[in-house]
Amino acid sequence: ASAQAGQRVQRAAIVLFGSLLFGTLSAGVVTTVFAAGSYWADRDVDLYGFAPPEFLGLSRAIDEYGGPGRTFFFGFILQELGAKNYATQDGGHIAPLAELSGHELYASDFYHSRWSTVDPIPLAYRQRGRAGVEEFLDLINVTSVVTFKREWLEYCQADPRYQEVYRGGRFRLFTRDFPESTYFYEGRGLRRRAKDGFSVVPETPTVVLKYRYHPRLTTNYPDQVELFPVFAFDEETGGGATHRVEFVGIRVPPPFIQEGREIHVGFFADE
Repeated sequence: ASAQAGQRVQRAAIVLFGSLLFGTLSAGVVTTVFAAGSYWADRDVDLYGFAPPEFLGLSRAIDEYGGPGRTFFFGFILQELGAKNYATQDGGHIAPLAELSGHELYASDFYHSRWSTVDPIPLAYRQRGRAGVEEFLDLINVTSVVTFKREWLEYCQADPRYQEVYRGGRFRLFTRDFPESTYFYEGRGLRRRAKDGFSVVPETPTVVLKYRYHPRLTTNYPDQVELFPVFAFDEETGGGATHRVEFVGIRVPPPFIQEGREIHVGFFADE
């Protein structure tokens, strides 16, 4: 019995040492005997935080004031919701706002693998000052913007075409009063948002919409409707690198226009 007990203790020591070693090698996920023991016993601690007041407030404001186009987040944003300040990055992601507001959002991408901060406005547009910034916002069909840093707050406050309609925590929502708002880069038609893509009723044989093209996109008429990429702009991806962004081009035969057929574009299996 004593020999068996000794073997159990030895095995436990090996597992505990392995947990400690794994914790050390995995950037400090487990760093103490107590933490390693809790993982070994399947009693690890998960930290949760409560959503800040502006979480629902901003969602509702975007729903009410966002306008027919997209809501754009000025500046690099990663973990800002409820964060103590911009430097701490100890808050939540903004992704749920798209579902809660029912609105299309546009914000900086994040690159955990490189830990790079990127501006959602391409450098070629930023270098041209306000004219370049506004041209880019038109290009991606922005009708409202969110600020959470002073430089962009002052940018909006200096232009009478921006009207503040909500403030919560560090976040401000501004409507953007510009003459034209459209998701069509070329051609005409009717567009409808969908959870797995978008739908369009073309009024011209060729239309280009301000959605990102991807080779895996398909339609509910795969044998009759042609999808093709149209260059839009070069997007920064960190470290001086850029990525080519293309819009979705759609080419349809004449009967589609005559009959007013709706084309569904998205990532879904052919029916």
